This record gives sequence, C-alpha cells and structure tokens, in this order.
Amino acid sequence: MVTSEELIQYLKSSEGRNLKGLAHLKTVYRPVICPFDQILELIPPDKKVFDLGCGSGSLLSLINQFSKPKQLGGIEVSQNLVDNARQLLSASKVPVSINFYDGLTIPDEIADYEVVTLIDVFHHIPKPIQVSFFEQLYRKMTKGSILIFKDIDGSSPLVYVNKLHDLLLASEIGNEWSAEKASAMLRNCGFECSAITYRRMLVYPHYTILARK
Repeated sequence: MVTSEELIQYLKSSEGRNLKGLAHLKTVYRPVICPFDQILELIPPDKKVFDLGCGSGSLLSLINQFSKPKQLGGIEVSQNLVDNARQLLSASKVPVSINFYDGLTIPDEIADYEVVTLIDVFHHIPKPIQVSFFEQLYRKMTKGSILIFKDIDGSSPLVYVNKLHDLLLASEIGNEWSAEKASAMLRNCGFECSAITYRRMLVYPHYTILARK
C-alpha cells in the first residue's frame, strides 16, 4: 500500500514543483487531510478510470503513477483547471481525455470506463440537483463498473471545520450528507453499495463508499 508520505513526495516533484505559497501547500500536502492512499487501494490495475470533478488533475496524476491504469478521463467545470490537468497529464503513457463539464450533462463517454471516482465533489454539487446527478450517473455508467464515492461526513460535528475550510478557500458552503444518507441515495438510484469506510484525518471526517452498477 502506498503511504501518504510517498504521495506527498510525488506531488512535490510533479504538480507542486512550480507552485508557491498556499497553492503549493494545498496541492502537495492534501494527502495529509484526504485519504488518497485508501482511494488508490480501491482502484484495480489495468482499468479505465474516470474522475468526476478532477480539478487540476492531482488525483488522476496519482492514479497514473501508482495504480497502473489502462486509460484516464475526467471532467471539470473550470476551463482553467481543465487546461492545468491536461498539462499535468501530458506526459502520461496511457490515453488521457479531460474535458470541460457544464455542470449538468455527464458525458456519454463515461460508459467506456470501468472505475469512476467522485472525491470531495458531492457537497459542492448544487443542492437541487444532487440526487438527479446520481440518477444520471447511474444511467450512463456501464453495467459492472464501480463508483468510488468519498466525501465529508455531514453527521460529524467536525463537518463545520470543512464548511469553514470551503468558505475561506472556495467562497462557498457545501451541502454535506451523512454516509448513511448518501448510501441510501445510491441504492435508490440502483447502485449496489459495499460497507462504508470511515476515516478521520486531522480534523476532517471522511467516509468512502464503494458502489457497483
């Protein structure tokens, strides 16, 4: 199992090497507060992996380095972040497709992928479309593919730390759900959910759900 320290060292030498100040800290040391090591363990080798809300490509870069994927894909609502992610993954030896997302229509190409990740994105989805987002996702994913869903635990008192974090760094306050509520929603959409994994890292309460279509 890859360690958080190994992930930090890799991010220092890749995405973080040209960043300064807060941007450097947020990128390089995110494995200290986010269970990337656990997420990578859930991704089998030689699979096509698609990251919903891929940001500047940090997770895709880690998957590329440590999970031996067959193909990588991702979408993001910011064209600037799309450009950053494409640049970061430009030297990848496997095919990479990263595109702009309008916030409403999940691309049909997601059906080509065997593993889909959604990491710390759900609570940023506008509240009125949180459920319909997963209904659409279920329809578009291929049968037998898996979804790795990681978010902040809305049932924990520490959720307010994350709300303050998002307010300061993203100028918004998210709508976090409890793991039980999220798991029930996924099942209602048609997914089969395995056991929920909980993990607190510093003051951030996480849960991860492994679901299958």
